Amino acid sequence: MKRKFVFLLSLLVIVLFAGFDLKAQETPLGELRIWKDSTGQFSIEATFVRLSGGQVVLQQKDETEISVPLSKLSQPDRTYVQVQQRTTFVSVTPSQNLAAIVQGAAPYTTLVLEPGSYKLRPQPPYDQAVLIESKKHLTLTSRDAGMTRIELSPDTKFGFFIASNNSDLVIQNLTIRGNPAAEPNTTAIGNYSGSTNVRRVRFSGLRVEKITVGISVGTDLTGVYEDVVIRDNTVSQTIGTEAGYGYGIHLSNAKNVMVSGNVIEEATRHSIYVARAAPGGNVHVENNLIINHDIEGKNPRWYNPAVVCARSSSVTISHNLIVDPRAIGISVEGDEILNRPTKDNKLINNRILGANYVGIWVVSGNSSVGLGNNIDLNPKPEHPEWCVKVSSFDYPNGKPTDSSLVEPDARWKQASHVAKLGGRLFVISDGVLDMVTPDSWAYETCPQLWDDVRGMVAVENAADNSAGRLYVITATGLHEVNPSGWGIRTHQGNFSNASFVTAAAGYIFLLQGDVLHRFSPRSLDAEPQTARWEQARWIYAAGSRLFLASDRGRFLLDPATLEGVPFGKSQQD
Repeated sequence: MKRKFVFLLSLLVIVLFAGFDLKAQETPLGELRIWKDSTGQFSIEATFVRLSGGQVVLQQKDETEISVPLSKLSQPDRTYVQVQQRTTFVSVTPSQNLAAIVQGAAPYTTLVLEPGSYKLRPQPPYDQAVLIESKKHLTLTSRDAGMTRIELSPDTKFGFFIASNNSDLVIQNLTIRGNPAAEPNTTAIGNYSGSTNVRRVRFSGLRVEKITVGISVGTDLTGVYEDVVIRDNTVSQTIGTEAGYGYGIHLSNAKNVMVSGNVIEEATRHSIYVARAAPGGNVHVENNLIINHDIEGKNPRWYNPAVVCARSSSVTISHNLIVDPRAIGISVEGDEILNRPTKDNKLINNRILGANYVGIWVVSGNSSVGLGNNIDLNPKPEHPEWCVKVSSFDYPNGKPTDSSLVEPDARWKQASHVAKLGGRLFVISDGVLDMVTPDSWAYETCPQLWDDVRGMVAVENAADNSAGRLYVITATGLHEVNPSGWGIRTHQGNFSNASFVTAAAGYIFLLQGDVLHRFSPRSLDAEPQTARWEQARWIYAAGSRLFLASDRGRFLLDPATLEGVPFGKSQQD
């Protein structure tokens, strides 16, 4: 009888803490990623589905499937497939102990959190809900981020604490929500600076709401936290304005980091903060949408910017849209305490709408690269004396600095439009289009001159899933440019009052007054699909998501139908 009881107890523990394996057909799709062939000439954005008889089945963004021979893929892609084949999928329900399941997870495990609310409380040693330590090839995911909610108690300091010795870690497709206390101090994902030996980490598809800090990645000066991707997340309504509080995304001493496609709404101290990046650290803050930074104006320092590069080197801030910041838009700041170097920083093709104070603030004590940044000031700012497009004045100390934004070549001093395609930059300045190699800044010039340019955007894999194209919008049409040889195709049209152009899901979107146009690169000669949005203000593609703002609010659009659903804070309440 005793032996039978022990057996039943063991079985219960397995069910409660280990979850159960999923059948292959029940497993959720993985990440949307770029796949390349062994020559590097073919590429496609798709999701891994399965390996069948030497054929890799991929699902494209339009949900169609294609098969590619495993032997034809690049070595990194073959390795990715091999990892997927080794992975065990385990289902987890809200009634189970998520922290214990994570602690016991073996390498090459994907935990699939089933829909529901996971109400988590703090545990030792860091008052965290879930401790992730010494894990290899561990993924936490769900089938539906909106229906799978991590609910953190008011006394929880960290939702997921990233301790030392982790590699190939993924946390994706979850909603993480705080429950603010009288003195809130909750970080959704983060760690103390003692964490080290953390490599190849991805946080993506997360919805983070009502917390002190959204996603924090950091280590001390001698630690290792590298090869990090923070992509396609939404962080809303951070709490607090003092140091250590109110950050959407926070980086410190991290190396080889890509922060892209994120939406940060109503952050209170900083929306994206990059600190202590060492020379050669290779940090990119790219293609993010930042809305209503410090919306209530509660920041005790009006100059605390939405996007910060502080005490850092080798940071590139590019292709971001910042809408209605109450504080400064973007800053590059020096280190007056430890005198860390601040060099090789670049600000490229950022757009700031409704800047209430300074658009770009450079106080590093030296020059940073500035190329094609576009700043629209608030026409009725609270303090006109501080409302300028670019400033190098040290407002806290009341003195000028020897800081500046400098274009990499004088020919781009009047750069009006910049796009990125295939690792190159394309720059239009005074009607001249250049294809530019970053860092060396070598360029090749398109023989055609361009008049009355209204916008420019790039589309990867626009031609036969193998080659990218550039699209230049002028008052008289939309022009497809093949950078290889500078061949041009034109769709005639009157776009003289076009204000925004972007690309998402393989389409080109153009906002002209109240009309949104959608063009397909596959059928450029066809009439575009259109939709009317009264008093439309802007459109923007953050990653694969398409957003539009009008006098009725902000909307997440379906690229196929141009229909929208409300997006933003009101949808959370």
